[in-house]
Amino acid sequence: MRLVTFPDGMAYTGIDIVPALIEANKTKYEAPGRTFALGDIIAGPVPPAEAYFCRDVFIHFPNDAVEKSIANVRAAGATYLLASTFPDVTEKVDTVFPNSRRMNMALFLGEPEELLEDFGDGRSDKYMGVWKLG
Repeated sequence: MRLVTFPDGMAYTGIDIVPALIEANKTKYEAPGRTFALGDIIAGPVPPAEAYFCRDVFIHFPNDAVEKSIANVRAAGATYLLASTFPDVTEKVDTVFPNSRRMNMALFLGEPEELLEDFGDGRSDKYMGVWKLG
């Protein structure tokens, strides 16, 4: 996100549970319209936002933590959720912290409005899904 130029009037807040990461990001990247704060998407509550961008986040969460996070994003009044997803995954495989797995967020949220290629690191199966929350 440090390379993204946001349109006038748009603000970005990076949230993480790791204090050292937040402090490092504040030092390196904080600027007008770009801030960083401690937060826990699982425990909530999370700050209100129009959209939540969760790249490579939920792949590390057990399924119950994914469900709690989605509920917190909905409770914050978000219109959109963007999240890493692997559309070819057909089952809700669970994991434990700090492991990760390929997962299909459509199994939690239904089919996305859009899939954006996220094929870095030699991958050709990973997307950013865009879900409109109702």
